[in-house]
Amino acid sequence: MITPALVQAQVVDIRDPASATPPDLVADANVLYWLFYPNFSSLTYARGVRDATPVQFPNYSAYWKRAARAGTRYHVAAATIGEFAKTAEYAELEAVWLTDPTSPQPDPSNPVTEFSPRMTKFARYQYAGQLRIIRNAVRTMVDSLRKSVLLLDQLPTADDLHRESVAEWLSSVGDFPDAVLVAAAKHHGRPHILSDDMDLATFAGVTLYTSNPNAIRIAGAAGKLLAPPVP
Repeated sequence: MITPALVQAQVVDIRDPASATPPDLVADANVLYWLFYPNFSSLTYARGVRDATPVQFPNYSAYWKRAARAGTRYHVAAATIGEFAKTAEYAELEAVWLTDPTSPQPDPSNPVTEFSPRMTKFARYQYAGQLRIIRNAVRTMVDSLRKSVLLLDQLPTADDLHRESVAEWLSSVGDFPDAVLVAAAKHHGRPHILSDDMDLATFAGVTLYTSNPNAIRIAGAAGKLLAPPVP
């Protein structure tokens, strides 16, 4: 959990129906997954009693639609598309593994019940014969989301992206992939980011649009929570 002293970004609570809708928003991978992965019902069935639909889905879905109606243009980094594809494939493999009556295990002497990152790689190898079908399905999901977003342009050189990413990383407590996203967004004059990841609140020079209650609470304590615009 971050502390108020670590918050450098401005934060907008998108749960408020009067919250701002900027002209351009850069979407993070978590939001893309929640909004454009279509098979939560199948994943819920595979998991049994555990509902796979993210609890934050209604908030982000409502805001995404409201902002789009207001004319907001959504942008994503190429790496964010890759993260979405990886996560969607992860979910599809989990559903296959959970419904496999043979219950294959990477270590039969120490069986697992949760689909951990270790299980992801095991499942890719175990179900290699189904991987093309899964990836074609994920490609369809990517094609669908690409109709709603614009790709951020690359920086002039790879060295530029690396240098600016390192600078963002060193001045925040976010991880390096977050720093790459922030660097690309800021370089292209797109400092408004839609994400549920509170780490993004630790980057300076951006505005985080979120429904993460902890990020909102801590931003309020830090004096970084923006009030809705006056009608």
